[in-house]
Amino acid sequence: MSQAAPLGFTSRPETPKLGEAHGYLGVSNKGTNPLAAKVSVVLSTSYSDADFRGTVALIDQRGIKNDGKTRRRLRLDLQKEVIEKNGKILEGFGSVSELLTETAIEAHQIDT
Repeated sequence: MSQAAPLGFTSRPETPKLGEAHGYLGVSNKGTNPLAAKVSVVLSTSYSDADFRGTVALIDQRGIKNDGKTRRRLRLDLQKEVIEKNGKILEGFGSVSELLTETAIEAHQIDT
């Protein structure tokens, strides 16, 4: 016969779920809490991952501080980089489009 757990206790401990970091970080248990989500992502990333280890080393070497100004600058730099890379992609598509047009003209001339 199994014994019942004393009042207020469960027979097995509950493990916290993603976003329920209130007992550990002093934040609410809502899954939408950005701090809890970021902490969960960082803690779930293995330091043996070469990309993650390289990123941490690069940030450490640059002496990047976690303040509002740095975050804004980083965000702007990343947006600028994305825009520049998208521009290069569009240039590549333009070149492909020109080649296809020339090929279509040549194919049409061969048919006639």
